[in-house]
Formats: sequence, C-alpha cells, structure tokens
Amino acid sequence: MAAVILRAPRAPFLALLAVGAWILTLGDRTPLLALLKAVPPFHLFRMPTKFFLITELAVICLAALGLGRLASGGRRLRTGMAVALALVAVGERAAQSVLRFRAYEEVTAAGEPLAARMQLLADYLVPWAQLRDGSAPPPRVLVDAPLTRFGNLTMIYEVESLRGGVPGLLSPRHDRLDRPLSPDELDALGVELVFSPAWACPPPRLPGFVVVSSRGMCLVRNPHRPTRYDFANAGDGSVEVTAYRPGDVELRVATRSPRAILARESWKPGWQAQVDGRPAPVHPAADGLFFTVDVPPGVHLVRLTYRQPGLALGLAGAGTWFGLVLAGAWARHQRERRHRG
Repeated sequence: MAAVILRAPRAPFLALLAVGAWILTLGDRTPLLALLKAVPPFHLFRMPTKFFLITELAVICLAALGLGRLASGGRRLRTGMAVALALVAVGERAAQSVLRFRAYEEVTAAGEPLAARMQLLADYLVPWAQLRDGSAPPPRVLVDAPLTRFGNLTMIYEVESLRGGVPGLLSPRHDRLDRPLSPDELDALGVELVFSPAWACPPPRLPGFVVVSSRGMCLVRNPHRPTRYDFANAGDGSVEVTAYRPGDVELRVATRSPRAILARESWKPGWQAQVDGRPAPVHPAADGLFFTVDVPPGVHLVRLTYRQPGLALGLAGAGTWFGLVLAGAWARHQRERRHRG
C-alpha cells in the first residue's frame, strides 16, 4: 500500500501483476484464464490456483518497496504507516485465527482426533474400497461428511474419493460436488460406495442403497453398480477392463456398430487413447467432467493413458535455467580469479 501511495518505482507494475495473477487463480470463473491459455505454453497449466504464488511474490516485492519508501520518509509518516500496517496485520491474523478455530471446532466437536478419523477409514472403508489388484479399478467412493472431517485422508489408503479436496479449486463444473447428490447424479458420476455418519443408515435421500456396514460409520453400496468404463449410450456390446493402473487402463471392447466409450475419469488435457495400437481422438463429455473415445464395429483393444502435459518441456526448461546459473557462476568465478591475479 505504501509503495503504491508513495509512487515507488515499479510499484504500479507489481500491483497490476498481483491483481492479474489473483484473477487467474479464479480459473474458469473469469475469461482471463481462457485468453492466457490461448498463448503457448500456458495451455499446459493445469491448476489455476498456482498463479497465487505470483500474487504472493508481487505483494512481497510491493511490501519491500513500501518499507523502503517509509524508511526514507519523515518520522511522522513512518510512525503513522507503521501503526496502520500493524493494525492490518493484527486484523488479518485475528480473522485467520477465527476461521481456523471454527474449522478445528467442527472437526473435534465429536472428540475425533486425527488418529481416530484415520482409524474409522481403516476399519470401515478401506477393506471395501482399496485397490486390490491390477485387473479392475477401485470402487469410487463418496465420503458424505464435512470436508474438514476427512479431507484427503482417503488418499493415504489409495481410496478414490469423489471429494478428495476442495472442488471449487478446479472449476465451476466441480462446484456441484459440494452439495448433496441424488441417486441419479451418483450413477452419472460412477459412485459405487457412500461413506457417511452412522446416525442415518442408509441416508434417507438414498433409498434402495444396500447397507454394507453400519458399525461406527455407515457404508452403503449403489444397487446400480455403475461401471467406470461403459458405452455412452444404450445398445449391444460389452466393455471389459483387462488391466488397470491409475492413469493406464486397457479395455476389451466388442460392438456391432460404431460406439463411443464413456470413461468416467476426470477430463484434463493429457489423456490419450489408442484403439488397436493406433492413436484415437479423445472427446470431453458430461460438461467437461469425463471423456469419450470412438470405436468402430468389431472387437478392439482400447488403451487409455494419462501423461502430464508439459512435463518434459518443464524439465528441459528447468535444466536449461540450472545450466545457465552454473555457467554464470563459473564465469563470475573466473573473472574474479583473473582480477585477483
């Protein structure tokens, strides 16, 4: 603030950079990210929240400029700005403390320390939902409890949870996961198991779901048993999983007519498909949540793989910068050595 008000050098640029990067963190909620992704290599960026690092860096630089201007100003100015900054810092810390206390209070209201929550998952969910072998994907689970209670603890046990993090950080399409989901929505999302507090088993909004366990927590199974990979529309044929690893799936597909295979996997650039060893196009589906692959009539081997886009380019760039830094340091060392000599 002081840097901008006192017109410190480079302050307007840093302020604009901080605001622009913060807008980019909002993802698809503004058109700015789409415009940026039209320019290579920004189309390779996956999580818009990472732009917040640029905001933090710009704010830190602004703070340094502001402190420098304050240090060179009069005593009254320095005192006034120091008091204002101290009040802002205390207010921000107080707000953060209140929010954290509320989150902690929500988690521990029932006297559940972290070890107890992990034990609940290990005893009542993991035996039914963990990946057991490489022949089939694990059942997709909806942990129907406050996010602050279990968060992404399911990842420790290799359990695929529909709410493994904050959906709002991905895109507006994922915001719907924050509200109660109907049986039809669970079918569409491929959810097989629902894990919820035991005071209602099965949950009233999920009639017909089969109770698997009601001890400690309630675990119910979707009677429709939606499959992870299936045809996008009704018709004859079959889709069989022959090998599965996260990010690498092999399917045996048999159909009498051209069909589209629906993969209930989170769609992001980086998914690739092969039909009988030949590359095949991948099409976003379900409002961009999942994707489909077209197959012709007959029996085919379909392979779906995920490779992080831009990983090789990023490693090459990092290696180049590291090499330049080493070269610069070596050149400086040589110059200093010649100067001393």
